[in-house]
Amino acid sequence: MPLQLKIIKESIIKNYSRTYSPLNRHLIAGTKSQAQEKYLIAEVTTQTFDSIVLDAEKNVLLLYYTQWCGFCTVLNHVLIQVARLFHANDGMVIARINAAKNDLPWEYMVDRFPTVLFFPSNRKDLSVKYPEDLPFTVPNLVRFILLHSPQLVHQDPFQSCNPDCIQKAAALQKDRINQLENELKRLRAEMQALHQAEKQLALQLSATRQEEHQLKLRNQALEARNEKLKHHNEKLQDLYSQRNAELAETAVKLGEITAVSEKLLKENILLKAYMASIEEELEGKTFTSSTPHPVEEESRLTSHSENNAEAESFSNRETHIL
Repeated sequence: MPLQLKIIKESIIKNYSRTYSPLNRHLIAGTKSQAQEKYLIAEVTTQTFDSIVLDAEKNVLLLYYTQWCGFCTVLNHVLIQVARLFHANDGMVIARINAAKNDLPWEYMVDRFPTVLFFPSNRKDLSVKYPEDLPFTVPNLVRFILLHSPQLVHQDPFQSCNPDCIQKAAALQKDRINQLENELKRLRAEMQALHQAEKQLALQLSATRQEEHQLKLRNQALEARNEKLKHHNEKLQDLYSQRNAELAETAVKLGEITAVSEKLLKENILLKAYMASIEEELEGKTFTSSTPHPVEEESRLTSHSENNAEAESFSNRETHIL
């Protein structure tokens, strides 16, 4: 039983492996970019995978990426610098493939992105994966390439070469040296620009911190002033409530005084009418009799004193109310 299972597994692998498969597989393939030869990094597709990556005479460093992988785009500048370093070496190819748009046989697929594989020349079945725990930098990537392609280090470029070849190689090396010097100058200029930008950012940060400190002081002063205004507002509210109560009490007293005044006014009017009638009566009696009767005179005086006492009591009541 285990032997039959092993045979079945080997049959499945052979049927779906490109090397042994008798089937015509339909793989998703991206379109080949125009003028691809002008770029330092070769863009690999399903159709060009054999001719570029599996070329037995080439050492190929292949980057697997996808359009939805944000970290993959960060590695492009590192890959470009490495491609510039190996641009003069015809036996070295730096390439990349969009694994989301190009299907490959299962033995050449990866399960995470980004992934870097190195396919050495004449040993394509011995591909090596770039260590995941190693930082993806130019020096590390160059060491990785040289470690797994000893022919790039130990092969003699001047072996079996005539003087013209040596001269061309020297000129090529000189051009390469000039290119590296220019690259070094550019990197130094970029470093100086970065240092200047860092100084400017430090100054801006210092100014921002000072402004933040001033704003904190202003905020504290405004909070203290707001607290004082709050207490003052509370005092004004209390004073307003007190004055409002006093005004209400005064209004009540004024209403009472108004009512008493109206009552006294009415009584004063009645008293004046009563006094006028008495005077008219007295004047009438004067014409009829020059000497009044003692009893009548006494009655008249008593009535007059009673009226005066009543008027005085009303006056005293009004003064007490006021």
